[in-house]
Amino acid sequence: MDVHCGTHVDAPLHMLEDGETIDTIGLEQLVGYARVVDLMHCEEAITRADLEVLGLQRNDWVLFKTRNSLSASFDFQFVYLREDGARYLVELGIRGLGTDALGIERAQPDYATHRSLFRNNVIIVEGLRLKDVAPGTYFMVIAPLKLTGIDAAPARAFLIGGM
Repeated sequence: MDVHCGTHVDAPLHMLEDGETIDTIGLEQLVGYARVVDLMHCEEAITRADLEVLGLQRNDWVLFKTRNSLSASFDFQFVYLREDGARYLVELGIRGLGTDALGIERAQPDYATHRSLFRNNVIIVEGLRLKDVAPGTYFMVIAPLKLTGIDAAPARAFLIGGM
């Protein structure tokens, strides 16, 4: 199985030549409160303008719910995070982000979204299934397989509400 299959956590090595491997991401970085945000209106990409109105804060974990959650099959035209949106999240100082696409970006030269986030210690989780999850704040647990020396790991993702 490819380690980028289904819900998975990317490590910086995925896009940075000397990046850290998946085993350097501590579980404490993958547990805590996260905000699911409704970005269903985004047709192609999530931009800075789409994110500025959400009231995100420093150290937030944010999970993008887009039209990607509505499809059970792979869509080559999935909604992705544009480079200007990634720069905005870096400026804010978020801790991590998750997306309901199997990738955080597509067709961007030099993988600018991934690289910007990784260079600023933002954790990336891809392939979340958020179809039946309402926007709001949840207690989140991301549990990647215990693998070492590689650029990603498949993971289970839990959101617990009503807290």
